[in-house]
Amino acid sequence: MKKLVLIFVLGFIALSFGAFAQIKVASNGYVGIITTNPVYKLDINSGESRSWYSTAYPLGINHWGSDPRLTSASKIVFYKTDATGFIDIECRSLFTNSDMNLKENISPLETSGAPLSDTNVAKISRLKGVNYTWKNDKDKKVQVGFLAQEVETVIPEAVITNDSTKIKSMSYDAIIPYLVEAIKEQQSQIETLKKLVNK
Repeated sequence: MKKLVLIFVLGFIALSFGAFAQIKVASNGYVGIITTNPVYKLDINSGESRSWYSTAYPLGINHWGSDPRLTSASKIVFYKTDATGFIDIECRSLFTNSDMNLKENISPLETSGAPLSDTNVAKISRLKGVNYTWKNDKDKKVQVGFLAQEVETVIPEAVITNDSTKIKSMSYDAIIPYLVEAIKEQQSQIETLKKLVNK
């Protein structure tokens, strides 16, 4: 029954592609939309684009050329091609899972008693904000941010390296706790100085 419902739904989707839409269920159970020879569990081929489902890629959507591609074994990655880089993602709001019940080995970023070079203020002061343009951006729109290699030397937990491409990515969210603690450290210093001035 479930297979019949799936075939009906996929058939409806296939009809939406146009008059020449077709659906094929191969003998191995693979389903093809607009292709009579599906090579993936779910194979949608609309000329320049191809989508698939497999054990390695739970959901992959390839739109060759200028459109995004979503492929990864353990995460969703938005990019054009390996050669042309990543794409922008726009949303109204983004929430990151941060429930304390899912975390362990929790420790504060407190640096009291640490050398001055290891305080949160010192770490933040070693970060260098830069302007830049992406090499593959034909409009050369000026961006602002950090360089992952430089951040990795200060806050390594904010940076990851792609296993295959060796391209580094960073979480800007990971900088926020250090900013908060650095402000608190500075405020403590301000309060101490105020007391000295009042004396």
